[in-house]
Amino acid sequence: NAALLEEHDIWYSVPSKPGTAIHVALDGKYRGYVLLSDALRPNAFEALEELRANGATRLAMLTGDVRSVSRMIASSLNFDMVKAELSSEEKASAVRYLRSEHGERTYIAAVGDGSHDAAMFEAADVSVCLEDTPQITADLNISSDDILTLPLVYRICRETGRAFLITSAGLAFLKVLLLILGLTATLPLWLILIADCVADIAAVLYALTCLTLEKRGS
Repeated sequence: NAALLEEHDIWYSVPSKPGTAIHVALDGKYRGYVLLSDALRPNAFEALEELRANGATRLAMLTGDVRSVSRMIASSLNFDMVKAELSSEEKASAVRYLRSEHGERTYIAAVGDGSHDAAMFEAADVSVCLEDTPQITADLNISSDDILTLPLVYRICRETGRAFLITSAGLAFLKVLLLILGLTATLPLWLILIADCVADIAAVLYALTCLTLEKRGS
């Protein structure tokens, strides 16, 4: 890279087009460069907009790529913040900074696709790896090539949490109510037992709606 050439006092040409330059030098003389640029994943813009629509409040791009490429991609995908040319530890520091900036009640999900994101995964509340790689320790591994799977997973997790809260609160209220009705002899015992079973079945059926969401997305 350019920094290595500067360390060896080798003059190099600065590319006029955006991209990641791989410079080539031989015997202390500059020979040229190869310019690389990443292609956006299909449906990347739609996936990020769906995340916003489903409740994600801020989207940040943390990358090791050069600034020129990163800013161009971040602009086309409408990211709120972009940090480029970051090492693995610098990505983790950026995640910790985002948490301190937004308070303890903020939950951060880190999305990556390789072992160089391990430190970032550790710093985040939820880690999502877009490659089903055994050596990557993440809370969630998505092996699908379709980036639209990411907002689908977001919705499933949100609906699962909502179903848990509703069923837990509803069952607690109903069981306390049935207990009171039983102790006061307002209802016969057999009717209370039937009502309790019906409440349990209803809670399970409501929780299964999360599976229907997954099937619609697949």
